[in-house]
Amino acid sequence: MTARSPAPAPRRLRGRSPAERRRASASRWGNVAPLDGRARSGGVYPGRVDGFLEWLSDNAWAGWLGVAIVLGIVETASLDLVFLMLAVGAAGGAAAAALGAPFVVQILVAVLGSAALLGVVRPIAQRHLTSAPALTTGTDALVGRQAIVVTPVDRFSGQVKLAGELWTARTFDEHDVIPAGSPVDVYAIEGATAIVYRANE
Repeated sequence: MTARSPAPAPRRLRGRSPAERRRASASRWGNVAPLDGRARSGGVYPGRVDGFLEWLSDNAWAGWLGVAIVLGIVETASLDLVFLMLAVGAAGGAAAAALGAPFVVQILVAVLGSAALLGVVRPIAQRHLTSAPALTTGTDALVGRQAIVVTPVDRFSGQVKLAGELWTARTFDEHDVIPAGSPVDVYAIEGATAIVYRANE
C-alpha cells in the first residue's frame, strides 16, 4: 500500500508557515490567538466589542442621544408625556457629555432633569391638554346668545333676530309675552325655533 500524500493547502494558505495556517484556519471560528501569544477573552469578535465600548466611552453624548431618540419614538405610541420627559432628560445627559462632564455628572443631569420634568412640567402640560374648552358648533353655539324680538313672542309664536338671521321663537315662560324690540337671551334651540326669555332677568 502506498502512502497517501497530504492534501495541498488552500491557495490562500500557500506560502505560509504551519503556525500561520493554523491561525488563519482558526480565524474562521472567531478564535484567533494574537501574534504575541497572549490569550484574548470575550468570545467571538472580542476586538469589535472592545472597540465599540472604547468608542462609546469617548463619545458618550452619542449614546445619550440614541437613548433620547428611542424614548421619543416610544412617546409617539404612548402619548402620556412620560417618555417625552425622560427623552428630554437623556438629552440633558448628552449635553453634559458633550461639554466633557464626568459620567457620574451625566447620570445626575439626566436623572434629576427627568425627575423635575415629570414632577413639575408634566402635570402642568396635562392640565392644559385636558382642560381645553370643547368647541361648540351649529345650533349649540347659539345657546346663551342675545337676540332682538322682531314680532311679539309668546308661548306659541314670534320672531327674533339671532346672529343676523330671522328665527321663529317661543318664550321659555309660558305666561310671558315679550314685545318687539326687546332683548332676549336664547335658552335652547328646538329644531328651527329659538326658546327665549327676557334678557337681564
